[in-house]
Amino acid sequence: MKLVKLALIVGAFFLMCNQANALSIVNYKQLKKEDYSSLKLYVSGLGQGYDWSNSIVANKLKQNLYCPPQKIALNAENFLSIIDTEIESGLWKDEDPIEMILFFGLEKTFACE
Repeated sequence: MKLVKLALIVGAFFLMCNQANALSIVNYKQLKKEDYSSLKLYVSGLGQGYDWSNSIVANKLKQNLYCPPQKIALNAENFLSIIDTEIESGLWKDEDPIEMILFFGLEKTFACE
């Protein structure tokens, strides 16, 4: 019984931390106005993380999460543009995390054929 309670507490903790660390659309827009350089740095790291993940999945599973252009190196400005385009599509709620929005935006923008 104690083990079940501990598992529930730990699970709830991780759920709260996961949501607490995500950057919502509302907070993204605010940070874009107030501290663009920090936002740009964060989104750059996020995009690089997705690039690494894409490379690892492609190497291990022989399948890509998305297919970026071969001759263009993606950067923070590209990632910000993808996020903005997704937000403008109206498919997202203000509390949705930009981390998820960027992933699906990369998948949509650079769909594999």
